[in-house]
Amino acid sequence: MTPNKVFHLISDLKPFKDKWRVQVKLIHSWIQNPPYADESLEMVLADITGNKIQCSCKRSCIKRVQRSLSLGKCKVIENMKISGTGGKFKPTKLSYKMNIINDTVFTDSDHNDDSNFLTLTSFEEILGGSIDTTRLIEILGQAVEIGGVQIIQVHNEDRKRVQFRLRDNRLRDAVLPLVVVDQNNEKSPIVIDDWDDVGIIMISELHETTQLENVKIVCSIEAIDTDWAWYYFACKKCGEIVTRISRAAKPLFRCAICKANVSKVFPKFKLHLIAEDDSGKCKLVLLGTIAQELIGFQATELWDGSYDDVEIETESEPVSLVEGGSSSMSSEMVMLVDADSHTSSGDCMTPYSKRKESDNDLPDITSTSKKICTAAVKTEKPSTD
Repeated sequence: MTPNKVFHLISDLKPFKDKWRVQVKLIHSWIQNPPYADESLEMVLADITGNKIQCSCKRSCIKRVQRSLSLGKCKVIENMKISGTGGKFKPTKLSYKMNIINDTVFTDSDHNDDSNFLTLTSFEEILGGSIDTTRLIEILGQAVEIGGVQIIQVHNEDRKRVQFRLRDNRLRDAVLPLVVVDQNNEKSPIVIDDWDDVGIIMISELHETTQLENVKIVCSIEAIDTDWAWYYFACKKCGEIVTRISRAAKPLFRCAICKANVSKVFPKFKLHLIAEDDSGKCKLVLLGTIAQELIGFQATELWDGSYDDVEIETESEPVSLVEGGSSSMSSEMVMLVDADSHTSSGDCMTPYSKRKESDNDLPDITSTSKKICTAAVKTEKPSTD
């Protein structure tokens, strides 16, 4: 074999030179849109020995690479850069990755290999918790109990999600709950609970709960408490709750997450529902997309664009408890509110337009959990003379 026909193995690749020539097969590819960098095409390539390497392509070369490389087809690649891998999650065990550059050349290969080069992980390893969570794995199984397409928010953008269970055909009892999202997100990995394993409890049991946990209740919605505003404002950049700090026509808000004053905000649902079952009643707060599924519209569609109903206020307790977590938590959560456990310590005040007419003339006091009480009446003791 002549020198220009020599192929280097993936295990021989090192970052000290660019004149490499490899014969590889494309086995995985996906578009990545991280919030901190430009769009890129990520791939996993394998050589004849079965070794695999991550390969990246910047945005300007994506179309050319997609035309040159086909899934499952062998190709010869020359002139590419080798660098160290970065990021929290890595698709291969190799500490280096290949980078496609403008000088990279693709040519056809006469080598045919029917192997899929998959390194399958067993269900036992996953269920046993022995898998390195920073490595992307390959698993083969039967998809069962496929759910419908859901819309979730990732970095304040809508993403489609399909949840299903994966069954190992060798072991009928080995079933994994999985989720597919239309875009990878390294900074905010989504953890899916198996809701089939979450127990159903009565509302009366909710009042006895002393710690945060996942539960399910079967109830009917008796009413929506209109004494409270049905929305709150969130920062358009991070999606977290903001506090109004000015009374201008287009008010200014303070975002604690961005640590800056912002004017670009949007409304998000915050519905106070009164729910009941055979054991009792409770008040639930529905936030974000959970409330959106109930209403059938986005909060921005129902909002009239006015800021008049928003008073200068601090974070209300029901919202701050949830928004203090992550954006994925706040947009997919139902929260139980105990009206007797909250205190009036300068929290969010109910807007006047959201109070009952009989309460409009009452003294202005602040409360996040209790309705306005009637005015106090001073009484005199009768004279004993």
